[in-house]
Amino acid sequence: MKRAVITAAIISLLFSMAIESTAQNNLGKTDDVGRICLNSVIASNSSIPQGANKLMVNKLNQIAAKNGVGGSSINPRFVITANVIEIAQEVVPSAPPMVAMELETTLYIGDAESGALYGSYSYGSRKCVGSTAEKAYLAGLRNLPVDTPALRSFVEQGKNKIVEYYNSQIDFLLSEAETLASQRRYEESIALLMQVPEVCKDAYTKAMAKASVVYQQKLDNDGAELLTKARAAWKTNTTDEGAAEAAIYLGEISPSAACASEANALADSIAKHFKDLEDREWNFKMKKYNDSIEQENRKMDLEEKRIDADAKKAHEDLNAMKEIAMSYVSSRSNVENAILPWW
Repeated sequence: MKRAVITAAIISLLFSMAIESTAQNNLGKTDDVGRICLNSVIASNSSIPQGANKLMVNKLNQIAAKNGVGGSSINPRFVITANVIEIAQEVVPSAPPMVAMELETTLYIGDAESGALYGSYSYGSRKCVGSTAEKAYLAGLRNLPVDTPALRSFVEQGKNKIVEYYNSQIDFLLSEAETLASQRRYEESIALLMQVPEVCKDAYTKAMAKASVVYQQKLDNDGAELLTKARAAWKTNTTDEGAAEAAIYLGEISPSAACASEANALADSIAKHFKDLEDREWNFKMKKYNDSIEQENRKMDLEEKRIDADAKKAHEDLNAMKEIAMSYVSSRSNVENAILPWW
């Protein structure tokens, strides 16, 4: 328990350092967990024709990226979307004839899950021309600017609303995460907590502290299940094959799991069995971990080793929790087919 508290404290410190040293706009694309990211979507009830969806999504992605909210969001609920109204269309008597259109494009930022609208921005009525109606329509979208003071203000307003959401809902999120964890839905619990963006400093620190606890619960639960399988494999077959199967399970148990000492004891017992029988040692996957610990012992004294190990574990836990969150979210449905009530 003491070690878990120390690790959680280090993780919280690492998060705080990341908040202070890294601006929202400068975070790497491969590390979108903990950022405010807007999902660019075209709602199913939008008037934008299917053939123009890809172009409009690309335009929305450009706007999001220009304002530091692009990337792969762990939370699909916050979106930037658009709707286009065709005001007028006529054929221009030229050689060859051209189609002139007048379009009004409006952008929206909001919560697709609750339906809350956080802000909107209209480009106003804009004219476009093409050899066909489709080409004229695409030309109109293609010429929309993606970086203006008004657009930046619009996106900033949306970001502020998202921050307000997490700051006001953090206690509810923590309670929901705890309920999920009690149901052994650890991945879902961690994914929920990892959605809180770093810019919400207090809420983020609370969420990450809870995520660390849930992650440890997951390690303990997974470890206990693996240890049970390892014991069963060895009990039913005390041959090389049984030991090999047990070794696979034991090698997957985290050294931080509550049952790690029991796993080590089982590994030692199996190794002793073969040593006693044939004077040979059995190599387990955990041996590599144990060797690395022994090597560190030779490089530093016990106190330095403890601090370094805790810091390293905090980094590893953070990365592991991010991977769990991204894996869980990627398996869930997105909001691309959402029906939004904003127009």
